[in-house]
Amino acid sequence: MIRPSPSALAQAREIIRQDKRARKAERPARTIQARIKPKGGRDRDGDYMSWQHESGLVCIACEMLGEPMPRQLMGEPNPIEVAHQHIDGSKLGVRDHDRHSCPLCRWHHQLAPNACDKGQKSFWARLGIDAADYCAALYEAFRGGFDGHQVQRRFIPSRPS
Repeated sequence: MIRPSPSALAQAREIIRQDKRARKAERPARTIQARIKPKGGRDRDGDYMSWQHESGLVCIACEMLGEPMPRQLMGEPNPIEVAHQHIDGSKLGVRDHDRHSCPLCRWHHQLAPNACDKGQKSFWARLGIDAADYCAALYEAFRGGFDGHQVQRRFIPSRPS
């Protein structure tokens, strides 16, 4: 077996480097937009997220089931959080699009034994609400400049007197 000389190896490496540079120069340039939203990424809407917090929307579960008792919270605050719902069959552990979110208190979102994050289907079935319809109605109200409280009242069943 004949070994190539060191100078021949160096020439071969230089040819490979030049070929790589030429192929890279031929590739289309990546746009800034392509880097901002990765393939398969979620659609974000910061204005909608802020609207859920700032418009004073309440936790629909608290309205229907009652607020948690102070001893259940163990001295922790119970602020309203934006809860992303898995509506389009997105993977678990991956947040869905912002338009598929709704306001829930921390207790009903994460802390309760039967909280939304621990089982979304059973949580919404217990409330008797279709999460997809509820989130879509809230997003539509936001987009149309309407009051989210009216949407929430529409989804809360009337209590018998």
